[in-house]
Amino acid sequence: MDSPLGSISLGQGIMKSSIFRHSWILILAALNAQAMGKKQNRADPEIVCTRHMTPTLLPPSPTPSVQPGSPVQQKPPMPGMGPTSVSTLSGPLDSVLFLFPTLTRYQLEEKFRNSSTDELMFFRATAPLYYYLLSHSENELIAFTDVLKHTGVVMGDAHPENFGALVINEQTVIYSANDVDDSATRPYVLDLLRYFSAVRLLRPDADLAPLLDAYVAGISATPVSRTLRDSLIYDSQKKGLKVDKGDVDLTLFKFPRNPTEVFDAPKEESRIYCGLALHHYSGTKCLDVAHVERRSGGSAFVPRTWVLIETPLGIRHVEFKTQYRSSTEAWGRNRILDTESAVRIEAGLNAFLGSARNREMQAILSDGTSILMRPRYAGNGALKFSKLTPDQQLSLFAEQANTLGQIHVRTLNKKVTKRFLQDLKKVPIADWEKLSFKLIKEIRQWHQYTKSLP
Repeated sequence: MDSPLGSISLGQGIMKSSIFRHSWILILAALNAQAMGKKQNRADPEIVCTRHMTPTLLPPSPTPSVQPGSPVQQKPPMPGMGPTSVSTLSGPLDSVLFLFPTLTRYQLEEKFRNSSTDELMFFRATAPLYYYLLSHSENELIAFTDVLKHTGVVMGDAHPENFGALVINEQTVIYSANDVDDSATRPYVLDLLRYFSAVRLLRPDADLAPLLDAYVAGISATPVSRTLRDSLIYDSQKKGLKVDKGDVDLTLFKFPRNPTEVFDAPKEESRIYCGLALHHYSGTKCLDVAHVERRSGGSAFVPRTWVLIETPLGIRHVEFKTQYRSSTEAWGRNRILDTESAVRIEAGLNAFLGSARNREMQAILSDGTSILMRPRYAGNGALKFSKLTPDQQLSLFAEQANTLGQIHVRTLNKKVTKRFLQDLKKVPIADWEKLSFKLIKEIRQWHQYTKSLP
């Protein structure tokens, strides 16, 4: 019998406030009004830069009030099996709608359908479903009981396409995780399980043992071969801080690149984000603003605003992306409020970037909405997995597993590192393979079901 969501007891990581080293608060309402030179009919929204404030962790949101046996508490029926006795909904998609609280039923169907072009795309788009299926893998998780007790900042959506080169400044390019949207305080092993599942989805013949060794080496600050990573960094340094010509035509965004995804931003939205970008990047002129809303992938229907500004150092393309709850919440524990996303995003940026962290990537809070601000440099890029040789693909997996270890160690308490590695090594590689195989099989069932939608 499937257990209710949240039945497995886990240790809960606590985010330390020491990562927030500044106490002053940046309020930009007056700046926004000055930047656009127009009075508004209502008060300007309060915009707070959470990087420069001492965070107040909000209390967990209340558990939804549900009756025993309701779909929210039960494992959804697998596609092809039809509704089960515990589901009162009409079908598979309806049974998992609660895992995507920001989407309507129509949007969820469109997101699934548009993301079904290949298995990895679908895997990326359905992270909440993945974690929900993982939380119901009780038998397979028994072997992970001890290692699940170790928590810290995780990527949340670890897979080969979420690592890449990040341009920090004219002199510095680093290789790290490039997607902070699902970062959260969770068991470190969740990242490994998701990454290994993605690896086996792409390369069923891949040996997980060397990847686990590379991850442990990363925890121990022992690098593995960096051939592919160094090659990518070299190419990124040549492109540097320039804007991507695929998005920008001289001083304007390209329209209509896709009229259903990229379009003119509303006036109020333009006013707010132009002022914020100009202030933060010492800009002299706001050139163009666009509203972007993808229709596929993990960020489908997540609002973004693109701002093109002129600065003393050249034209800059700045993105503001709305942040909702981490996909890892489908794991069923440690629920947080949406407004706390800014805090978890800041912790993720610190873990991903380490000492290279600068003020260009930040989480902000505007009218209770958490938003990630980041530059879109031409030098920010990732390796195309499909263009690599089979041997290069395996090398890439090892390099990324090593990078994942380097990310985790930044929030791993030194006093418990030894114990964490001991508990990690207690899990036989066969159990990693067994659980990864089970999750891939279930995700593939959903993928096949989605492809059959009219």
